[in-house]
Amino acid sequence: MSVHTKRSYVHQAFEQGYVCVFPTEAAARSYLLDYALQSKTGAILKERAISFDTFRSYFLSRHETERPANELIRRLFVHQLLEEGAMLASLLNPAYPEANGRFASYLAHLLPALSEACEEHVLSQLDSDLAHDLVVLYQRYTQFLATHQLFEPRYEAVHELPPSERGKQYCILFSDTVSEAQKLYEMLDRPAYMLLSPTPVLPDALPLGVYDNHIQEIRSVIRSVRSLLERGVGAHSITIGCARMEALLPTLAEEARRYDVPLSI
Repeated sequence: MSVHTKRSYVHQAFEQGYVCVFPTEAAARSYLLDYALQSKTGAILKERAISFDTFRSYFLSRHETERPANELIRRLFVHQLLEEGAMLASLLNPAYPEANGRFASYLAHLLPALSEACEEHVLSQLDSDLAHDLVVLYQRYTQFLATHQLFEPRYEAVHELPPSERGKQYCILFSDTVSEAQKLYEMLDRPAYMLLSPTPVLPDALPLGVYDNHIQEIRSVIRSVRSLLERGVGAHSITIGCARMEALLPTLAEEARRYDVPLSI
């Protein structure tokens, strides 16, 4: 089966019998539901889609009382850190504290790599202020983990796959977006039961537009609609969709009037 969309890329892996490993838990749940709703079979076991954090935990020592940290827990830690006013000048610009929230995702993604980043031979190659802030961030994070009886899966040495998970074939989808995927594959000596599947290059992929605010985005959409109308596309053939209609409708209606675009709600 050829891959024309991300959906077909994922569905193909499911249909080939793999346990599919996704970058995040949210992605795993989303694609599992999509397959159940859109595939011919109409059903799939929930164990067929897992996050990379869950997959990596299979190779770790068993923890009796501690739970593994995941993407959500890392974000919660960062938000708590920012609320406490942590001084990390090399990572967060103190002149613009209002922008700290925008860097929450960036800091959360740093956390799994801090154990290696804080090794002496690495720190010695960094600017002293950056090295200091990384050590502080690492110390605060490990303290947070201990306080809440958690452990960071990326900080631990890997072991063989436990007997309960053997006999399965695992496919790490979108593997190029998972920074630890290749490393884990190499540490396990490239096992036959694991396949790394990078994000496919899709034909004629639609461009992704990023805007500073919703007003700029709406204006761009209305201009595109105006261009379609001028090229003879019927107004009944054009649909605009948005997530929060009640909040965006006033701006949408105003811009439609400005560009003389007929709008039917």
